[in-house]
Amino acid sequence: MTNSHDHFNQLCSDPIIRHQHQQAFHCPECLPASKYDDRFGSPHDCPEILPTHRFSSPTTELSTEEFEKLKACIHEINDLLLTLGVREDETHVQLRMRLQQLHKQFVRITVKCEGEKIKFLGGLKKAGRDFVHLNTLDENILIPNKRICSIDHEPNHDQHGHEPELINIDRCFRRDLVLRFGEVVSGDPSLINLFFGISLSLFLVSFIGCDIQVSINEEEDTGKEDEKQKDRVIESEEHQIQQKRIMGCLIESEESAIQVKWGNEIQRIQFEDICFIKL
Repeated sequence: MTNSHDHFNQLCSDPIIRHQHQQAFHCPECLPASKYDDRFGSPHDCPEILPTHRFSSPTTELSTEEFEKLKACIHEINDLLLTLGVREDETHVQLRMRLQQLHKQFVRITVKCEGEKIKFLGGLKKAGRDFVHLNTLDENILIPNKRICSIDHEPNHDQHGHEPELINIDRCFRRDLVLRFGEVVSGDPSLINLFFGISLSLFLVSFIGCDIQVSINEEEDTGKEDEKQKDRVIESEEHQIQQKRIMGCLIESEESAIQVKWGNEIQRIQFEDICFIKL
């Protein structure tokens, strides 16, 4: 087994820092002397820890196993109460946090559109503030949260368990993320979505200039059918549904609507009318 001091000497060419490390200083103090400590990439010592009186007492009379079960039940009930709270969660924080646990997992999503239900099966690629990004075998589908009836996990598919997205980042990036959080996160849309959630309108900005297919609600009185907007039959497991499909190039994504162009025509589509989008 390689000695920790030898490993540090190979990484650090500064004799002063090597000498400080060999004095057995470790930050934090609870780190074993046998474990290599790079002080989070800093050559400076940690601030001196002020002595503090500590008083411990039993947390509960239950056994460790019973106490863990009780905490799990309390956590689940609290999540349910937060989800069912009277005040509407406008940013869908609870839903997004739950969906992040299904990242890269196979799920079956049931979508309600025109009073009918459509089912999609695929890998959950992203959970935004107000939408989910599903990756099927040959398509990428964006579904607004308000159109989702249910999300079912498909455990029979070959897949790995959920792993935190930032668990394998390198030391330099980890240090920047801790010490320059705002600057680092604000410059990366994927990090913005991970920590705060990104809206569908903002997510679509990166697809401006790309061809998309938008399925929308059919209005009760459509009048004369536009040749560019054709009715499409979408097959689900239970029934067939008449849907209006708009295909074209995405030219604008605003807070409340998108603009799609085909030929010389431009169609403005409100987000509240969108059932799902295929990329």
